[in-house]
Amino acid sequence: MTAVLPSARPASRAPYRPAWWLPDPHSATLWGRLGRREPSLLSDLPVAVERWDTPDGDFLEVARLAATEGLDYIHSANEPDLINGVGTYAVEIIEEMARRGERIDAIFVPIGLGSGICGVITAFRALSPSTRIIGVQAEGAPSIYLSWREGRIVETAEAHTFADGVATRVPATLTFEIIRREVDEIVLVDDSAIVRAIRLLWRTTHNMVEGAGAIATAAVIERRADYAGQTVVSILCGGNLDTQSLSRIFAR
Repeated sequence: MTAVLPSARPASRAPYRPAWWLPDPHSATLWGRLGRREPSLLSDLPVAVERWDTPDGDFLEVARLAATEGLDYIHSANEPDLINGVGTYAVEIIEEMARRGERIDAIFVPIGLGSGICGVITAFRALSPSTRIIGVQAEGAPSIYLSWREGRIVETAEAHTFADGVATRVPATLTFEIIRREVDEIVLVDDSAIVRAIRLLWRTTHNMVEGAGAIATAAVIERRADYAGQTVVSILCGGNLDTQSLSRIFAR
């Protein structure tokens, strides 16, 4: 859902009608929230919401629709322009740290389908090549971690994590090839560490970050001894927490 607004803005000026296919009713709640923030963009766009029986049912259904109805399917990871667009935030990080006169020793980045970390790789390998790039996945959804270790795409039967933005069962082909070649390390953290990171970020920065957005911070905390005295960047991305998730996280 984090990608909806960036894609909705240019789509609203294009000579065609975009449509978003949301994978479950939870996303419908988030869509309603975004609609209240950007009513002029989202109020009249077609949206379909459905729950499928398989982890990849949404991708399969959208691919089927694209083939049968003559639609252009914009994948959420296998798009070079998307990766370059996401990478602009990495350029901003590099520029800001350069302005401060600081060198970035390492950057921790969440991995869902991989467009975010590939954007980071593209920017940092060009502008800050000495920086270590560490990807982070959930222990219950380690498909890209396993693929990286094996050097080939490894699918997992299930993806178990409350951090749905990193609940990847099948890696994307384009992003995996970039990750395989360029990432320095991929680490795993469990859901309890992600929950602790969400709480810490709220207490210390007043940023309400979703599980996928807090997972990099969780990894930094667990690896803090390895990077003591170094300048480390942790990517926070996404604030899609519904009321039920919030109550569970802060009730513990």
